[in-house]
Amino acid sequence: MFRQVLLAICGFLLPLVTLLIEATTHMCRDTFFDPIPTPLHMLLVAIVPISNGLVLFSSEAWRRRHIRWLAVLNNVAMLVTVLYSILFAPLMPMSIFAILISGLGLLSLAPFFACIATWRVRQRLKSNPGFNHQPLPSLWRTGVVVMALLLLGNVPLLATRIGFNMATSSTPDWQRFGIRWLRLLGNEQHLLAWSYGIQPSQLDIAGALLVPSDVNTADLAQRVFYQVTGDTFFQRSAPQRHSPHEWHRFDETLDLAQGTDWIGGRIPGLSLTSSSLNGTLQTQSGSGYMEWTMHFRNETKQQQEARGQLLLPPGAVISRANLWIDGVPKEAAFGGRNEVRSAYQAVVSTKRDPLLVTTAGPDRVQFQLFPVQPDKQEMKIRLGISFPVQPTSRHRAQTQLPALLDRNFEIPEALRHQLILQADQPIQGGAAFPSSAQQPALAITAQLSDPQLGSPTAKVLSGHTLADTPAWQIDDHTPSTTLITQRAVERPRWRPSQVTIVVDGSGSMHKLPAALEHSLAALPKHIEWQLIAATDDPPTLGPLNVAMLKDLNFAGGQDNTPALLMAWQWAQAGPDRAVVWLHGAQPYPFSHTAPQLKAALANNPRQARLYSLQMQAGSHQLLNTLDNLPHLQTRQALNQPEQALQQLFQSWQVGQAEWILARQRESAPAAPPTGPRGEHLVRLWAQDEVRRLIPKAPQQAIQLAQQYQLVTPVSGAVVLENQQQYDDANLEPAQPGTVPTVPEPETWALILIVVGVLIWQGYRKARKP
Repeated sequence: MFRQVLLAICGFLLPLVTLLIEATTHMCRDTFFDPIPTPLHMLLVAIVPISNGLVLFSSEAWRRRHIRWLAVLNNVAMLVTVLYSILFAPLMPMSIFAILISGLGLLSLAPFFACIATWRVRQRLKSNPGFNHQPLPSLWRTGVVVMALLLLGNVPLLATRIGFNMATSSTPDWQRFGIRWLRLLGNEQHLLAWSYGIQPSQLDIAGALLVPSDVNTADLAQRVFYQVTGDTFFQRSAPQRHSPHEWHRFDETLDLAQGTDWIGGRIPGLSLTSSSLNGTLQTQSGSGYMEWTMHFRNETKQQQEARGQLLLPPGAVISRANLWIDGVPKEAAFGGRNEVRSAYQAVVSTKRDPLLVTTAGPDRVQFQLFPVQPDKQEMKIRLGISFPVQPTSRHRAQTQLPALLDRNFEIPEALRHQLILQADQPIQGGAAFPSSAQQPALAITAQLSDPQLGSPTAKVLSGHTLADTPAWQIDDHTPSTTLITQRAVERPRWRPSQVTIVVDGSGSMHKLPAALEHSLAALPKHIEWQLIAATDDPPTLGPLNVAMLKDLNFAGGQDNTPALLMAWQWAQAGPDRAVVWLHGAQPYPFSHTAPQLKAALANNPRQARLYSLQMQAGSHQLLNTLDNLPHLQTRQALNQPEQALQQLFQSWQVGQAEWILARQRESAPAAPPTGPRGEHLVRLWAQDEVRRLIPKAPQQAIQLAQQYQLVTPVSGAVVLENQQQYDDANLEPAQPGTVPTVPEPETWALILIVVGVLIWQGYRKARKP
């Protein structure tokens, strides 16, 4: 009698109660893994108490009539209990310990007890007279059916596992086939879950046993997810586990990229609420300075880090950074790139107020500030940009406005960037400006939307005759009196004889063939054109034609490195060759291939050139690693790629000339120079010198960048909360008198009011008899 009761408890009551508790409370799913992820799994688990109960509680005559069906059900129950015993085996020591300490843990041992009880029931069936001592139905055959049923409910996950194994293999052909397989048959949610570190046992049962894969390595899953979808996993919210204890883990406002150099996905509730650009242009000296002030608001319930990347005017450099702390702007300290990042991360970990500014590729910088306090509180920063005013002819010059390239915060559709520019000669806005700002004036004001600010036509144009004498500025950073001079030099524009176009085959570039087709009419006839596509297939070099463009398959996120390597090898095989790289954003770093490309590009005996045209906004991790290559030129191509392509192609027509700004340090003469005096030439020269020193004397380059207070590939700027934090990081904040400035809008308004009052008083005096 005791054995009968124990058999009923272990084989019927315990598995039934365990199934009901898990189905209603999801205790195991929320803590370890989901043992019944689908209704099919629930049915198979329910067969265990059903089959055992039918044998234990039915009459002898009824069992004899249905002995074959009972045997089949017992086979299913036997296999299910064995399978779940294997899955719960890692929890056995914990469960036994919990029973001894608190009496809990019995439910997780239910599969083991049910397995033993089901085996005893099986022995009872064998001795039943209805079988006449014949063997029970084969467990192997039933096992195949059970496994097929288990896998039937997990076909998407099983297909994803198979594709993932192929995509992460060491064979390139299998990798390419695996990526295609995943796009066709895989499940993005499973890939996303693995990227966030959700282990396969939380999602799968049979698949984990039949098709094991190394998805415990989250970085592998993150790479595969980007290759399949074209998005980083940060750009998607993690799959919900519906756990009352872990709801915050997958809150869409949770920022997993906080403190890193990734931009990450947009955070709902974190937004840019105000943006203003105030600057001065010294067109005669060929330099200018602009300050970009931004306000951020956090409407979430937790502290947030705001991160963004700026596309600077060509040749520009960050020379000032401010963070408002307790309503007061604090100056940044400039130091080595690693030192300022370490200082920033140390302060972020203590939830204090830092701002970090570093480069993120050619003419790109990244800023990040923390914490933007919750519940609609705001944070304010200011970035100072020193830039050259680039001549396009002896009588014309232009300056491209900076733009937001990537961000993790929202920009309201109604927000406008407020622009105020003053100049020593009449200036006017380009086509992106409102008509009122396109007329020549000594000052222009405009309100630009974010797409307008990022347009290639967001330029400030100026007309003046270049002086015959160079512009100059005294360099007061050295013990001896020295002079920085800048000359505008005209020279014949370099023209290639052969060009290879490298096309990024990522899914975001699917509109490129149409843009490139419309630009083919501008191709110079004297140039031989080739095409290499960075797609799933191995790169091949072929002639450039419309048919080949239309046949390209744009999908996922492509690693452009193999195609660029092939193009650069081709460029080194002959003289006067160029590579034009047409690409979108690449937020994922292919760290295993980028160093090889950088080493190849550094070797340039043929003096070839590489032109980068990014056609969609977003960060680009590969470009970040290629910073400071003298033969790499970036062109503004956001929002209007056709125009950028046509301008590049037309610049290679026969007879074209270009103007460059040449800066050098000289001994100061006894008498002041006669040329125009500049205010930002020293910083622009220092940036040139830092970049020249980086390959051969990086430590000297860091010291020079720190001395002149510049953000370069080897240096950065950081604002900390107090002097103790600066002392701990061995940094010193810039003194107010050593940084460039531009009058605040309030100052301009006050000046205008004073001028207006003086004019009015003069007018009144003139009218008096």
